[in-house]
Amino acid sequence: MRKRIRLNFAILLAICSLMFISAETAFAEQIAGSYTAPDGLQIISYSPSWSDVEKLNDLYNELLLNGHGEEIKLLSKIAIYPEENPDNGDFVGTWYGETDTVNGKVYLKNGCTIELFNGDTNTTVESFALSLAHEYGHHFTYYYYLKNENKLWEDWRSSKFAEARGLKDHPLVNDQGEQHMWLIQEIAAEDYVQLYGSPTVKQSNYYYDIAENLEKNAYFLDYYFDESSYYKTYNVQPQENFILPLAGNNRDIYDYWTKASNVVNTNNDPDLTFPPEFVDLRIAEVNQTKGLKPLQYIFTWSYANTSIKHEYTLVKYEIEQGSVVNVFPVKTTRAKEKQRAVYGSAANRKWYYWQPVPQAVGYFVIYAKASDNRISSSKLLAVDFTNIYKPDTILISDDDMLKGNLIIPRVKVDGEQMEFSVQPIVKDGRTLVPMRAIFNKLGATVNWEEATQTVTAHTYYADVTLQIGSKTAQVNGRDVTLDIAPQIVDGSTLVPLRFISESLGATVRWNPNLMLAIIENKKVQ
Repeated sequence: MRKRIRLNFAILLAICSLMFISAETAFAEQIAGSYTAPDGLQIISYSPSWSDVEKLNDLYNELLLNGHGEEIKLLSKIAIYPEENPDNGDFVGTWYGETDTVNGKVYLKNGCTIELFNGDTNTTVESFALSLAHEYGHHFTYYYYLKNENKLWEDWRSSKFAEARGLKDHPLVNDQGEQHMWLIQEIAAEDYVQLYGSPTVKQSNYYYDIAENLEKNAYFLDYYFDESSYYKTYNVQPQENFILPLAGNNRDIYDYWTKASNVVNTNNDPDLTFPPEFVDLRIAEVNQTKGLKPLQYIFTWSYANTSIKHEYTLVKYEIEQGSVVNVFPVKTTRAKEKQRAVYGSAANRKWYYWQPVPQAVGYFVIYAKASDNRISSSKLLAVDFTNIYKPDTILISDDDMLKGNLIIPRVKVDGEQMEFSVQPIVKDGRTLVPMRAIFNKLGATVNWEEATQTVTAHTYYADVTLQIGSKTAQVNGRDVTLDIAPQIVDGSTLVPLRFISESLGATVRWNPNLMLAIIENKKVQ
C-alpha cells in the first residue's frame, strides 16, 4: 500500500493540503540554477534570484545546520520557485513524500521533496531558513514517527508521541482539517524547529520597552515594528500555536524524538534545567505618570537557576474566545540585566508616551531562550486592568492551557494562588472549593468523620461543622443556613467558599473577570 503525503507551511498561517499538483508543472519555467550536494541532494532553482551555485550551496549548508540523521538520505530534492504557490499563495514551503507498507511495516520511501516559494522576494538564506527548517521538520518527524510507531498520522491518538505531548484526548488536535495550528503533523514539525532547528532560525530581535524608547527619542521607530516580521521572530513566536505549551517546557517531548531518532542536537546542554523554573512573573509596581492615564505598570520576573545565561522577552497576548489574535513584544532583557519591563506609559520633562492597555483582561508571558537556543515559556499571567490602580492577576499553567482553562474558578489566599488536585467549581451561581486545602491555609485543623460524612474545623477564632448534602452548618454551636450543600467530587470535599472563609474570620472578594476568589486572612490565628 502506498500513500502520498504533502505538507505545507506558511510563515503567518500555514495550511495543510493532501492534494498534490507539481509546482514544476505549474511554473514550467527554465531552470535558473542547480546544485548537487556531495550526498546527492539536488537543489533546483526556477528563480533568477537563486541562480548562483554558491548561494545554493549556502542553502544546503543551512539545511545541514538543522538536526538530522539517517532520514536525510531520503530527501532527494529542494526546489525553489520565483512566485507564490499556485495551489495556495499562503504556502511559503511544502514537503511531500510517499509511504509504503511491506510485511506490516510502514516506512517512508526515498525521493522526498521540499519546495520553497517566493524566491524572487525571499532572496537570502536567512529569509528561507524558517521555511526550510519547518519543512525538514516534517521530513524528520514523519520518518521517525513511522519508524517508532509503525502507524500513519491518522492513527496519532494511540501514539507514544501524542502521550508525550499530552495531546491524546485534546478535542481540537486532528490529522486533517482547516485549523492548521491544530494539525498533529504541524505540531510535530514546530517541535522539531524548537528542538533541532538551526541557529539561523533561532536568532532573536531585541525589543525595548516604552521607557527605553522614550530615552532614545525613537519610540515611533522602535516600538511600532513591522508586524509581519514578528511572526518570523523566534523570541516572540517560537511556534504557530500559542495555546499549546512549548516543546522546551516538556522533557518528554525531547526524550521522545531523541530516543526515536538517536539524533541529539549538539547545541543542547543536557545539564540545563528542563524545563526551566520561573519564579514570580508579576506586576511589582503601579505608577501614575504626571497624573495622566494610562498608568505605568512595572513587570518583574526572576529565574530559579541564576547561573544559566538566558535571554528573556516579555510578550503580550490579545486573546478572544480562547484564541490568540495578536501578539506584541514588550521588552527583551539579558541574564545580567534587571528583569524588569515598563508597560503602559512613560514620561520625561518633554514627552509623554503611552500604549494601549486592555480595558479588562490582558495576558502576558515570558519567553526564555537559553544559551543553547532552546526556548521555554513561563506560566501565562492574566491581568485584570479593570481596577487600574491595583489590578488582580492569576497565573495559568501549561496544563490549564492544554485543557482550554484560561478563566476558571481560582482562589488566592493572602496573595498566594492556590493549587488544588480537584479544581473549584461553580454550581447554581455559587463557588465551591476543596475544603481541606482552604481550611489548612487559613490555619484550621480539619477532621473528617466517614460514618456521618461530617467535617469539623477548629481555629482560635471559630469551630465549624458541616455535613455532606446538608445546607445547615454550625459555627460556634450556632446553626447557619448555606446557599448550597457541601458535596464530594472525585474524592475531595467541596464546600461553599464564601461561607467557609467568612465563618473562619477571613474576608472574601470575588473578581468576575478572572473568576478569582481573593481571601484575606485577617482574624484566623
